Amino acid sequence: VSSARVPSIEFRFNERHGAAFITTAGRPFWGILGGYTDSVAARGGAGSNDGTPFIRPDQYPPDVQCNVPQWCTEDGRNCLRFTGRGQHIALPQGVLPRRSGFHLRMEIKPLSSKPQILFAHRRHYPGSLALGLDSGKLRGSFTTDQLRTYTFKTDLPVPADTWSTMEVIYNLAEMRLRVNGKEEGPFECRGVGLYDMTSVVGGFGDGNPADKYDDTNGWFDGFVAAISVSHSPFLSSPAENP
Repeated sequence: VSSARVPSIEFRFNERHGAAFITTAGRPFWGILGGYTDSVAARGGAGSNDGTPFIRPDQYPPDVQCNVPQWCTEDGRNCLRFTGRGQHIALPQGVLPRRSGFHLRMEIKPLSSKPQILFAHRRHYPGSLALGLDSGKLRGSFTTDQLRTYTFKTDLPVPADTWSTMEVIYNLAEMRLRVNGKEEGPFECRGVGLYDMTSVVGGFGDGNPADKYDDTNGWFDGFVAAISVSHSPFLSSPAENP
């Protein structure tokens, strides 16, 4: 397959688009801040796997006043502020591929060392990847179409009050995790994802200490300044090739 046909998705951090979270990779990949992906991607809805990731009340914190992360400037960078209480970005199915390798890259500045979820490819069922912080260190899991869940615990620190670049690289046989250029892995992880689902940046679950979604203990509290996904582990992420 020609590299020109492999999606390389870099989201624009620019508040002039309001709640639409756009990318030049094409409108089918547009996300939305705290809303329904089919309202910006112009597809899906009804019984498909677009729409909102939170179709079950027990997978979202009660009494949330605002589910939209706020545009702001931090350390001179355009970014989104998450308060750890239901704010999220919803990305449509296909942003994280189910049947190919990928290279996910995020730049974040946590404001807390609490356990928190950063990225979850799921809806009411797991899709494949979950990525989070535990005691200030990066960890993750991946569920395959054989109903096997691989877990990855690292000693890669993601300190509070500091910008960090996180990367997840998967080639359908093994997973590598990277923070600020330091890598751990490869970890055994073989197969395609379980389902093609929406993805959520910022959290998943009802927010209680014993969460009904058993892969997270909290929502992200901090800033996000960059998100990109290449649909190949062999391609550099778009942010590395402006």
